Amino acid sequence: ERIRLGAYAKFNLSLNLLPERGERGYHPVRFLNTQIDLADTVELVRLPDPVFTGNIGRVDGEENIAIRAAHLMFERHSLPGGLSVTIEKIIPPRSGLGGGSADAAAVINGVNELFSLSLSPGEKVGLGKTLGMDVCYCVIGGLSLVEGIGDVVTPLSLPLPELNLLIAVPGTKKQSTAWAYSILNER
Repeated sequence: ERIRLGAYAKFNLSLNLLPERGERGYHPVRFLNTQIDLADTVELVRLPDPVFTGNIGRVDGEENIAIRAAHLMFERHSLPGGLSVTIEKIIPPRSGLGGGSADAAAVINGVNELFSLSLSPGEKVGLGKTLGMDVCYCVIGGLSLVEGIGDVVTPLSLPLPELNLLIAVPGTKKQSTAWAYSILNER
C-alpha cells in the first residue's frame, strides 16, 4: 500500500502581524495564503514493522519534520507497522515557501488516507499545530484566511485570478522567522 501526493508551496498574498500579544507571548496573525504550482512529491509506503525510514533530500532522519509528522500520526492513532517516506524536493529550502511544512502536511493527509482515519480538517490542523504553524495551513491548503497564531485556517471560495510570480531565493542563508519577530519586538 502506497500513496503519492503533491506537497504544494504556500505563498503569502498578505501578511499582517497584530500588535497585541496572546497569553503565550505570540503576536496574533492574519494572513491570506494560497498554494502555488511549485511542489515536492511525497511518497508513503506502509511497512509491516514499526520502522520509519526516509529518503528526504537535504534533511534526513528524525529531525525532518515529515518524519516527525509520521511518528505523530502513528503515536496519536495507535497505528500498526511503520512507514517509508520518500520526498522529491523541488521547493527550495528556507525560502519562506513552507516546503518542509507542506511535506509534513502531505504525510498527515497521506497517513489519514492510507489508514482510512477520516480525520476532520480541524483534527488535522490540531496535529499540524504540534509541528509548526505553517503545517496548519498546509493540511488545508487552497486559498485560505489564516488567523490566531497560525492555527485558525478558514478556506475561502473566492476566485483567485491567475498570477505569474517570480520568486527569488537568496543564495545566502535566509533569516529565520524568529529573527523577523525579534526585530518586530524591538520596535
